[in-house]
Amino acid sequence: METSSIEIFQTIRASMQPYAAMGFNAEINSENEYKLSTSENPNLKNRQFCKVYIQNNQVYCCLFNDKLPNDMVQNLKELGKFDGENCFLVNSFSELSKMELEEILSVGYKLFKFKHWV
Repeated sequence: METSSIEIFQTIRASMQPYAAMGFNAEINSENEYKLSTSENPNLKNRQFCKVYIQNNQVYCCLFNDKLPNDMVQNLKELGKFDGENCFLVNSFSELSKMELEEILSVGYKLFKFKHWV
């Protein structure tokens, strides 16, 4: 289990990076923040796919733009403390956390693809 904020950040970013080759833009890519969003198509609203960042030595992971549905939040209970909207404070990151996040990213990608956002 990873508990270092740098290790957690890097692991989450590594789970997100394949989606940059699937139509998302790495809008921010730094040592303490990584954000994937839809392209700047003038006919479409720019939508956040996933963002991970370190703030005050804590890791936050934010999914999509909108408030997450309850069933999705329940599927991510291993990820960390939920803010009630779309972000999690991640204090530790296990293999189960990684699998849950990767499953949600996969489902999210299919939704973005279905809605022609990517």
